[in-house]
Amino acid sequence: MLKLTKRFLRERRGSALMEIAFSLPILMVLLTGAIETGLFLMLNQKLQHSAVSLSDLTTRDEQISEATMTDIFSAFPIIMAPFTTGTDTRVIISAVGNDSGGNATIFWQREGAGSLTQSSSVGTTGNAPTLPPDIPIRDNETIIVTEVFYEYAPIFFTVIDPVRLRRTAFHRPRIGALTTVN
Repeated sequence: MLKLTKRFLRERRGSALMEIAFSLPILMVLLTGAIETGLFLMLNQKLQHSAVSLSDLTTRDEQISEATMTDIFSAFPIIMAPFTTGTDTRVIISAVGNDSGGNATIFWQREGAGSLTQSSSVGTTGNAPTLPPDIPIRDNETIIVTEVFYEYAPIFFTVIDPVRLRRTAFHRPRIGALTTVN
């Protein structure tokens, strides 16, 4: 029996296979983590690009209509591809400016491009807005605030809870004030 044990301990065949068997799970976790991180970074870039693009589209004309707003919201899934949109997304576009008394107010607000339940961080129509202090609202000027929300659920690491991401873009209209939607 002692002779058999010594022979077994000296045997080297199969040691590479054992090393691979021990290291493969670690390498798989590292690989899926790298893929998940890459997807998350790409999603963040897509969200910021979407917020800027939708805000820019809103501020191009002197007047804006409900049909144009619908078209702007329909551009969102195209910009976000290959990421899916729908139940896990929401876009809120708000027009903020000074009313006739010189008080900051939200003139109008439109929501679309998904059914995620989310309220605007800026506020609601007719109320004072919550804006960063470094964005001044000048007289006779409007700021278009576009908020894009996305609830991200990891693909591989499903034990991690979904994360709600928010990206915001601020644009001033090129022509006119955009105080109403026709």
